[in-house]
Amino acid sequence: MANDLITTHEAASLMDVGTSTIKRWADEGRLQCHKTAGGHRRFSRGEVLAMRAGGSSNESGLRTEHILADGDGHATLAALMQMRSTRGSWCSVASELGLLLGQIGEDWASGKLSIVQEHIISERLSRAITSICQGIPLASSSPTCLMVMAGNDQHTLGLRLAELTAREAGWKCLWVGRNTPIGELSAALSESGVRALAVSASEHSQCRDELAQLASTFMSIAKEARVPLYLGGQGAWPESLAYGVRIRNFASFREQLLTSAAG
Repeated sequence: MANDLITTHEAASLMDVGTSTIKRWADEGRLQCHKTAGGHRRFSRGEVLAMRAGGSSNESGLRTEHILADGDGHATLAALMQMRSTRGSWCSVASELGLLLGQIGEDWASGKLSIVQEHIISERLSRAITSICQGIPLASSSPTCLMVMAGNDQHTLGLRLAELTAREAGWKCLWVGRNTPIGELSAALSESGVRALAVSASEHSQCRDELAQLASTFMSIAKEARVPLYLGGQGAWPESLAYGVRIRNFASFREQLLTSAAG
């Protein structure tokens, strides 16, 4: 079996995706991996080839070229609604779109997409997700989750997907998004109905020292407000937290919110 194991780079080459996408699939359980004694990922060549043959690298069928060609955004919205119909939950749709976002970032980095095209795709997806969120009915008594981007991170689509997951779980979302002074969050958390703080750091946030400092501040704020803290996204958050939960996928976020609401 050892001869059949390949590296992350080799698996990415076989699937025609970036190494970060392969790692994300492994973390989410989509592609089984084995760890060497040194902690390096190894993948079964047969499983990678089977995944490629089955088209699992883009299960949604929603492709960047389709979004770029969708002038008014209606086709993109319709595609997302169709995904919801076949997948059974917005949480599952969010997971698939998370993979697509990773691929979009890699295509931009490799020159397959221009910065203008990347912005157009992101904007159209954001508008569609926002429209869907607004259409999910919630009771006035529903708990509220404060949604925040970490530091100067400008990539909000992951947080939009978290909002979609939260609303499906019965939570209203108080969106403050990006570039919010961290000192203002304590006041926001004191608002009536706010019962959780969710912070996202995209894969573009890779400065561990900066995120460790931010995490410490968020932990202090959430603990003082007596609300659960969820740190999500592909950013380099600390592996262990003195307070709060490191969220690695949308299914986990949904379960945390359901548990918190029940408590």
